Amino acid sequence: MLLTGAACGTSGGKKEITKADLAKAVPTADELGSGFRRNKADETDQNQGTKLNIPPQCKSLINSEPKSKKRVRRSFKDGMGRKLDFTVAATKKSLASVEKAAKGCKKVSFSDGSNRGIARIDLKPLHGIGDRADTVDIEISLTQPLSLTIKVHGVLATRGDIGMIVVGTDAVDSQGNVTTFDHSVVDKAGRKLDQRVKDLQS
Repeated sequence: MLLTGAACGTSGGKKEITKADLAKAVPTADELGSGFRRNKADETDQNQGTKLNIPPQCKSLINSEPKSKKRVRRSFKDGMGRKLDFTVAATKKSLASVEKAAKGCKKVSFSDGSNRGIARIDLKPLHGIGDRADTVDIEISLTQPLSLTIKVHGVLATRGDIGMIVVGTDAVDSQGNVTTFDHSVVDKAGRKLDQRVKDLQS
């Protein structure tokens, strides 16, 4: 998943938080509403970013899963095929490397064997979530095998030693028709996840 594992924290919270605790912090399909259902098949896809042919300096924007044993990933999909992905993990990385890479990777050409295109990346500070947070908007313009544009909107945040990522992705059908994602759903889900992590650490 794009940007999965990029947001991580530094040691902070006093309470020992378990993987089971992190799993409970992620909103359920019923809480998300809007026709979302859990999509377990996508929860096992790791290190997808390493398959992409992109400039080396931009690797941290695509990033691999954090190696923490305390990592939970949840993926949901609605009836139109739009995806909402969560990653929450106890880890010691920070957002600094992502923010630095974003400055030099605002427009990136990529390929993964069958798909080619250009990604335009916009990372901005986000206030009111965690100790530190950013929103990321990625516009992906494919040139092969179809010509189309999809958008990805994400929230990356840290609170203490917990990193949180919520990413919403447009849906594309077999004919290349795009169904857009409501970005406010991602932001709301990010705030809900952050509040629950805060409660765990209190």
